Amino acid sequence: MSDISSKKEILLQKTFMLMFRILLIFGIPVVVAYFSGKAIDLRYNIRPYGTLACLFVSFVFSWVWVIRLYTKLNKEFAALEREESEKGENK
Repeated sequence: MSDISSKKEILLQKTFMLMFRILLIFGIPVVVAYFSGKAIDLRYNIRPYGTLACLFVSFVFSWVWVIRLYTKLNKEFAALEREESEKGENK
């Protein structure tokens, strides 16, 4: 197995672990937003707008985080592809 193939395999495993992270990135903020939104609703008597606002903010926050992870991973794949094409040209 070549060096680039092993790097690709490692990056692929890293990608599957990112799937679990994405689940947590969306799950944890939603749970926190739900309970904090309920507390805001009860405190200021603005039901259901406090919960909706908190859920919207957590949704936006989660997507920003996912997009940042995607761009980082995409840069790693692009670097590997460049390295692979350079080694292919040198042969």
